[in-house]
Amino acid sequence: MELVGWIQAIANCILVIVTAFYVYFTRRLVEEANFAFIVLSRVRGSDEKYEVVIKNHGPGVAIDVELRAAFKSFEEYYYRKEDTEDTEKARIQISAEGPAVIPVNAEANYTINKGINRDDGGVPIYIKYKAISGQRFEFEWKYDPVNKPYYNLIKQHKNHCFKGRFK
Repeated sequence: MELVGWIQAIANCILVIVTAFYVYFTRRLVEEANFAFIVLSRVRGSDEKYEVVIKNHGPGVAIDVELRAAFKSFEEYYYRKEDTEDTEKARIQISAEGPAVIPVNAEANYTINKGINRDDGGVPIYIKYKAISGQRFEFEWKYDPVNKPYYNLIKQHKNHCFKGRFK
């Protein structure tokens, strides 16, 4: 009778381990099924504003979408300061106006009013969003209205909070 108790205890331990693996892999499956991948589709610029179009190519919905662009201030442009690490940090970040949720295979239009700020040498555009599974993403694009290709993906950050850049 004591042997049956040991067999049942070992079987319960194996069942707990198998269940833990099942929970882990189910969570990963849900994360992959709800992944959102946002790409910069088009940028149209004028003296006053940018019209930015982004598209969600992933199988999941993107929520809490934020888009910002970093411009040189008018003073930096006027005094012809060279781009250094300090002037890159001193750029003026302007938030875009647009939707906070982008469905699957949908495009969203954003407007960035740049005012008197300048865009010489390219404009960094930051896209930050969250997937339904809770994963956070940030993409940094560089838009250059003069040189082809007009926009390039510079950096991709995954699963970070980015407290410094987006307040």
